[in-house]
Amino acid sequence: MITFFKKILPKHLFNKIVTQFIFSYIFLVSLSIALVGFLLLTETNNFIKKSVSENQLEIARRSAERIYYFVHNTFNNLLYAATTNEINEMQPFRQQRILDELQINNDFYRKIFIVDTTGCIISTTEIGAKNTRFEETEIYNSASQVSQYISPVNIKGDRLVITISRRIMQFDRYVGILAAEVDISFTWELVDSLSYNVPGGLVFIVSDKGKVIAHPNRTLIYNNEDFSDLPFMEHLLSYNEGTH
Repeated sequence: MITFFKKILPKHLFNKIVTQFIFSYIFLVSLSIALVGFLLLTETNNFIKKSVSENQLEIARRSAERIYYFVHNTFNNLLYAATTNEINEMQPFRQQRILDELQINNDFYRKIFIVDTTGCIISTTEIGAKNTRFEETEIYNSASQVSQYISPVNIKGDRLVITISRRIMQFDRYVGILAAEVDISFTWELVDSLSYNVPGGLVFIVSDKGKVIAHPNRTLIYNNEDFSDLPFMEHLLSYNEGTH
């Protein structure tokens, strides 16, 4: 075919056509390679984004489980203690021994105490607090109305704490509450370490009301910052998981 056109066409015209043909061929090949390269790059970016999102979701899931099991285990210790004869017989001397053992074996308890139905602390691991009134009336009133209770998160000094409690029952009669102030400041260390290991990301923890509990920016915690109005919080507070 090429020989045929070479014979019938002037030499300069033939050379021009061949040159244009070669250029067009190279252009089309280059365009195809560029398109394939673009598609591969797009797919690679999508894969990376998906992998990063899934990895970060897994990190969030495991961290949430760690916090859940911590609170669950601290509650179980308290629930077990509340059912022992030493506690529910409301004998302060015997109660004190159980409280001291709990405190020694679990350093996340800042203090453990028992409050009677009048709001008086009858046993406690806190020095000097025995036979004084439990001043946090909101916590006491809430805790005395339910079988078990977890307070909102509070900041005391430089520590993040919650108060958990269990009602003490004596032959189906409410006689007091066994409570503990629990240090959960490890959540601050958790979000700091996770934020460091998630480039371009930010890890934080909020309460079920949207209040900031743990965040690399401590000012948000001390200011009791509320994230409930943020666009993704409605989904998060509905106990769903995912990426946004």
